[in-house]
Amino acid sequence: MAESKYDGDWILRRLAGMVNRLPDTMRMEVPITLTVQGLVIAGLLVSRREYHQETARQISDWFQGFQEDQQSRIRREVQQTFDESLKTPEDDYIHLRAARICYPSSLSPMQVDVLWRGKITSVDGFWLAEVTEVKL
Repeated sequence: MAESKYDGDWILRRLAGMVNRLPDTMRMEVPITLTVQGLVIAGLLVSRREYHQETARQISDWFQGFQEDQQSRIRREVQQTFDESLKTPEDDYIHLRAARICYPSSLSPMQVDVLWRGKITSVDGFWLAEVTEVKL
């Protein structure tokens, strides 16, 4: 008998797929908390498109000190790379914005708009709420 491949939780996969397939004119953020190999990661589930756009913007920001023509070329190349990647369906990953790792005594001291990307098959569990405070 052939072994079946684990595709991750079907509800999480469908939820991520639904958010990923929204039209470009629509935006959806779902408060979510994931458990991944013992870590608790909280944030807002966003589309792959939004994740890629924000990642492209952050990468472009790294080149602020470059000459304007170099910055423009780098921005174009980064955007083209992400635009190309959006042409193929990909529901194997989940994307979070405002991601934070929750430690037993506190939330991680990260910036507000930290992006996180992880494999759906690596998620052990989840709940549809965002952890905003940790109290002992």
